[in-house]
Amino acid sequence: MKRFAILVLLSVLLVNLVTPASHSASDAPRFVSLEGGFSISLPERYKQQTRLVVPIPAGEAYGILYEWRIKDQVFSIGYAERYQRFSDTEAFFHGVAEHFRRLAFSANGNLGVVKKITLDKHPGIELRADVNKASFIQRTYLAPRRIYQTMVVVKNSRRDESTAISVLNSFKL
Repeated sequence: MKRFAILVLLSVLLVNLVTPASHSASDAPRFVSLEGGFSISLPERYKQQTRLVVPIPAGEAYGILYEWRIKDQVFSIGYAERYQRFSDTEAFFHGVAEHFRRLAFSANGNLGVVKKITLDKHPGIELRADVNKASFIQRTYLAPRRIYQTMVVVKNSRRDESTAISVLNSFKL
């Protein structure tokens, strides 16, 4: 009888065992920045926090940038405060793209196609570059009082961006 009880208990535990494959997207670790007003599917503990500087028409906007290093990918997620309304969002995004282009060319990189995107009805831009055996993807969103940037560098030899893109797609305001 005792053996039977142990076998039943073991079989129940094995059936209900949580494996990495059984996790749903809602079970994934999620970083939440209360002060930044965003969340993303990355671990709660980030590697470092630095200052984010975003060029804007009247100078620069400043904020916080969080960084994670996960295997062959580096994720940076941040926000910068903006205290003025932009009358021309196209000029703002043109400036962001130009800044990105200068950085990529200074590192002998090749630019990809610039895409207009949205997040919760907030306009954005996606920029891509190939720099020194790595793929770089930056998304910038313009919200009423904030500028949000999500960035990833994929350094693997296959340049498989699928995991990185799914993390960037998990970004929520």
